[in-house]
Parts: sequence; C-alpha cells; structure tokens
Amino acid sequence: MGRPTSAAVRRETPVSCFELTGLGKLALVPEPIFQALGSLKLFIGLLLAGKPGDIVGTKFIHFDEAGNLIGRFDSAVHGASIPADAVEVGDELFVRTFNETDGLWRLVDGEVVKGPLAEWVPDYGQMVAVERYKREATGVNVDGLQIETTRDSQALIASTGLSAVLDPEYRCNF
Repeated sequence: MGRPTSAAVRRETPVSCFELTGLGKLALVPEPIFQALGSLKLFIGLLLAGKPGDIVGTKFIHFDEAGNLIGRFDSAVHGASIPADAVEVGDELFVRTFNETDGLWRLVDGEVVKGPLAEWVPDYGQMVAVERYKREATGVNVDGLQIETTRDSQALIASTGLSAVLDPEYRCNF
C-alpha cells in the first residue's frame, strides 16, 4: 500500500502529513503545527531543490502597510491560508528574496524591489552607559572578601561611612 497523501490524511484524522521535498520522509503532525511548518517546509524545500522549478505552486509575497516584506507563500504549501493582499511573483524573484540578503525587499508602487539595508549608527553614549553599569555592578574582591558595588551597596557603604564620621562611637554590623 502506498503512502497516504496529506489530503487523505487530513480527511481521515486531525493530523496532516508533512513531507520534505527530496527527503522522502513523512511525519504526521497536528493540523495547527502543520500549517506553521508550511513556511519551514517551503524554505527547506527551496534549499534542497536547488532551482525554483523544483517547487511547484504559485508564489506570493506578503508586505506590511509600510511595504516591508513580512512573508512568503507557495500555493502548493499554504493553499487557502495565503493572505488576500499578498502579491503574486515569479519563481526567480521569489528565490531571490530568500538568497539575496544584502538589502531589504519592499513593495514600492506595486513593484517588488530590493532597497539598501538601513545604515546602523552606533549610539556610543548608550554603549558606554551599558558597559559602565555592567562594570559598576560586578563588585570588587578585597583580600578574598567579595564586596558588591551595585548602587544599593554603594549607598549602604556611603551611609555607613557618613554615620561613622558623625558619631565616633558608631559600630556597623553587616
């Protein structure tokens, strides 16, 4: 008896059949997980296929309101779950959006284009503040005694010192 198709399994049980293109392996998974794995299956299928024609189905790309790419879909994998406002694209462009990572894919005036990556400008003030805080809170070791240097500990040490200056008979027990 041959292997059941995903459609046959879906009709008979609440699970779906998940097969990776080129591997010949089947796994039965619950339907919600099957739908989530659709994108993973498509991605792995593209990697294993080597060329766009090996993955059959109409290709779609979904964009947010600002025109940024937020999802890729294949009708053979995603079926009716493809968003209505997704844009149909050819196989070559579909694969390029996976492989070409040197820019951001966007929808501009109805055309899918690759724009430049946003330039990252470091915030040196923030970086220094984060590093200073990390070092400030690590503590110090004095003759084998670990002393905390967090802001709370600093305040406690300062107030103890001030108390000792103001009252020569002051004794600290901590």
